[in-house]
Amino acid sequence: SDGTGEPELLVKSGAYPIMTPDGTRVIYGAQASPGNHDIMEMSLDGSQRVRGLVQTPFEDGGAVISPDGHWLAYQSTFSGRREVYVGPYPNTASRRWPVSTAGGSDARWRPDGRELFYVAPDGSLMGVQMKSTGSTWDATAPVKLLEPGYWSRPLIGAAYDVSPDGKRFLIVTPPKDTGPPDIVVVQHWDQELKALVPSK
Repeated sequence: SDGTGEPELLVKSGAYPIMTPDGTRVIYGAQASPGNHDIMEMSLDGSQRVRGLVQTPFEDGGAVISPDGHWLAYQSTFSGRREVYVGPYPNTASRRWPVSTAGGSDARWRPDGRELFYVAPDGSLMGVQMKSTGSTWDATAPVKLLEPGYWSRPLIGAAYDVSPDGKRFLIVTPPKDTGPPDIVVVQHWDQELKALVPSK
């Protein structure tokens, strides 16, 4: 992080990487075939071992791991529409529990791991309280926390996140002016630059 290391290629084609809480593995999305995305994991112990966490014939992605490292939330079209699921980590393929009930995506954990948030198809922010113990997932029914219209969809990534203290949402807000953006064309900018910074 101080800029002294050399870049190292880990995956030629991967999307939305996240680190496990212990920093030993990276979880990312990968395209298996057109219309089919999987969730993969790579070890960072030097071996670069790769294994599949969620591999189905459907669109699987948006993985987020719980702060304690015991649960993996992700979105999948397994049911025919995009829904949020949770599975035990690291044996994610052994079981999956539905979290959303009427469509969902963009899951985020509260930093204490006791609540999971996601976005409903209409743009509402939903939340479920986690009641799980041991290896069995149990949570409350989804509750609407924010009405649609609080955020705009960015081109890449989620439109919101949870603050480190778990008390606030950080949101990509829609622009105040919804009209087309202004395009400014500057001609002969090189002449202006020469006038401002004379050559020696």
